[in-house]
Amino acid sequence: MKRFAYLGVFVVGLALVLVAGCSSLDKQSVSEQLLALPGNESLAPHLETHALPLNFPGVDEVVELKVLRMPRPGAPRLLLIHGTPGTLLNWSESLRGSEDFEGLEAFFDVTALELAGHGMSRDDLQPETFQECADFLSAAADALDIEPSIVVGHSYGGEVAWRFALDRPELVEALVLISSSGYTRADDEWLPEEQAMRDLPGAGLGWLLNARDRVDHALAPHFRGKPPADFSEETFLVCENSVNWRTMVNLARDENGLRSGELKNLTMPTLLLWGEDDVAYPIERFAQRFATDIPDSELIVVEACGHYLPQERPDEFVRLLREFSLAP
Repeated sequence: MKRFAYLGVFVVGLALVLVAGCSSLDKQSVSEQLLALPGNESLAPHLETHALPLNFPGVDEVVELKVLRMPRPGAPRLLLIHGTPGTLLNWSESLRGSEDFEGLEAFFDVTALELAGHGMSRDDLQPETFQECADFLSAAADALDIEPSIVVGHSYGGEVAWRFALDRPELVEALVLISSSGYTRADDEWLPEEQAMRDLPGAGLGWLLNARDRVDHALAPHFRGKPPADFSEETFLVCENSVNWRTMVNLARDENGLRSGELKNLTMPTLLLWGEDDVAYPIERFAQRFATDIPDSELIVVEACGHYLPQERPDEFVRLLREFSLAP
């Protein structure tokens, strides 16, 4: 009954919004508003925009690539891959640090990429699959001459990262997966908003009903405490764009465990970071399985943390990455 009630509310609300004639927030406006947030203003000078030709199965076009670089010659190289819905600016506090801790920029040569169909990049490419995202990452790495790096991926970005590591192991010195997707979920393991995206025919138009209170409600179960205000606003702004929203729906529908049988082929050192309260990918079903399947892996469970370690415990995230990079 709850599912049908939700569907009724969705259809009625969608009809009202369509009558009102709402339109998607364009990528230029998304970018301007994201960069105007207090935690992101200082990152603007590090942001680059490139035209990226893509030529892989099903895709032959030129799209916009957003990349953030914070060089530190001689330091370990990091390649950061955000989750969905997301933007490369999601890493801002971990990059910059605060009065209480030094950020990643103090210890690493950092590159953060924005995936196609996400965040600020002005394009109409809406990846249908995780493999298309991994192919995009591979093309971006070639175009930017990315050297072998510690590749860090969070949530859906984690699955993109480990697929990239399988396809381009020569570019991955080590791998860090933070609350990553990658295995088939049982029917009762989907959160309500995820199930709606997978099942409802009109889910791709959900951006029409985007609202700050809806975003806060969706994020709340994923944090031990209250979601950071800047991160909630980033998520809201990203979801205001129709391409970003439909990419999120496409990937939710593609989350099916494909290629998980290849995880045993990863040979690089791999760090698995999981919040003890992760409700999206519970430790017992996901983290421990990654730890079993990836040969050279270590699992660290972070206390007092949910699904969003880089946002909820950025100080601990930086500390763990630094220790991992210094390990013999």
